[in-house]
Amino acid sequence: MTVRSSLHHATAHSLAGSGGQQLVLNKLYGIMAEMKADAGITEPRITPYR
Repeated sequence: MTVRSSLHHATAHSLAGSGGQQLVLNKLYGIMAEMKADAGITEPRITPYR
């Protein structure tokens, strides 16, 4: 395996892993937004700024 191909292989795996994590986070944020709407919370943030 050449340096270039091993670098490409490592980059492809890291991009694939981060994409999956982003999908999970987006799904979680969507669920949280639905729960917030169902609870009638209108503030843009649930917790105050510190």
